[in-house]
Amino acid sequence: MANDIQKTQSDLQTKLDDTLLPQEVIEEISIKEQTKTLRGVILETFGLGAVEKVFDTAERIADATDEYKKGLLMQSYIGQVENAQAEILKLQTFIMNPEGNILFSKVTRLLSENPLNPYYSQLLAHYLKKTVQSDFQKLFTENIYALNQIEKLTPQGLILLADYESWPEYKIMNYSSQRGVVTSEWIEEFLMYYTQVKGITEDGMARRIANTLRELLRNGFIRSKLKNETDSKTLSSIKASTENPAICEPTELGKEILEYIE
Repeated sequence: MANDIQKTQSDLQTKLDDTLLPQEVIEEISIKEQTKTLRGVILETFGLGAVEKVFDTAERIADATDEYKKGLLMQSYIGQVENAQAEILKLQTFIMNPEGNILFSKVTRLLSENPLNPYYSQLLAHYLKKTVQSDFQKLFTENIYALNQIEKLTPQGLILLADYESWPEYKIMNYSSQRGVVTSEWIEEFLMYYTQVKGITEDGMARRIANTLRELLRNGFIRSKLKNETDSKTLSSIKASTENPAICEPTELGKEILEYIE
């Protein structure tokens, strides 16, 4: 049981944590660039030439990072299909189509603008597969809308939303609700149960999860609902000093996004 909890904690933390380029990729870039730039930087320290060379190296590393992210995206995409050759042809057709190219470019831009995170790449690969295999010209409005919603979230927000099946039932005491939906603060109480299920004891990690949950709530992707009560009143009802079971669940908007990334 202890091993299971440790694995669950490790899995979630691995998904949420951003990563760096693999060391071998960094070393390969460094070897190529050191010869060309180091001598000039040393000779021209504090000069314009040195600054230009430093920025040039930074840009090359950024370019290599982007290429690596795209490689992860394609690896995840191909890993989800049975006939890789046929899917590559579909993807090529998708990219050559004006609507498909807009969607593909936006996906790669999201990768470029966010820190390297393999699981985030995997979720975007799910989105890509869903759109490529759909009638993407006819469904362009729906597909671009979903991608615009994904863009509102940090990688951690999207990853936490995708983990919705692990969200536990929790107990809430003092709260306000309207039509069964909790309208008062509930994140901290839910967090206590969620981190327990995940075996997370590090305060810093728990704070990051709390902030990510608030991001999801603020953007309308999740809500908390009383499990055994449907509040039909139009005004908020306040319950005090009694524990009531509640759940955290994706909203209709959240479910729309999940259809693309599952």
